[in-house]
Order: sequence, then C-alpha cells, then structure tokens
Amino acid sequence: MRLHYISRRSALLLDPSLEPEQAEQLICSVALGPGSYEWFMVDRAVGNVKSQGPHLAAPLRQPA
Repeated sequence: MRLHYISRRSALLLDPSLEPEQAEQLICSVALGPGSYEWFMVDRAVGNVKSQGPHLAAPLRQPA
C-alpha cells in the first residue's frame, strides 16, 4: 500500500520511530490555539448524527 502525504510534517506524525516528545513538539508547532477561532453556541441538533445541512453551523441568537 502506498501512502500519500499532505506535507513532510504529516509524514513525521505517521513515523512510528518518532519519540513522544518530538511528536508533541511537532503538534504544538502547527496547532492553532483556542483564540484563533470564533466560538458561539449552536443548536442541539449539531450533536445528532441524523442532522444534516449548513444551517447547523449558524450561531444561535444570544438571549437579550
């Protein structure tokens, strides 16, 4: 089986000889922190595997 890698870094993550400390350092170097995202409440339907559609990502209106 031939594997295709998105980047050199992803190939390193799949390397079984990579030490845990090296893997953690690699992940931290490419991960975005929680401040990099916009957080908002969504409908409970988001947690239902039967729910489908782009409306699920719409923010709920905040109560006044």
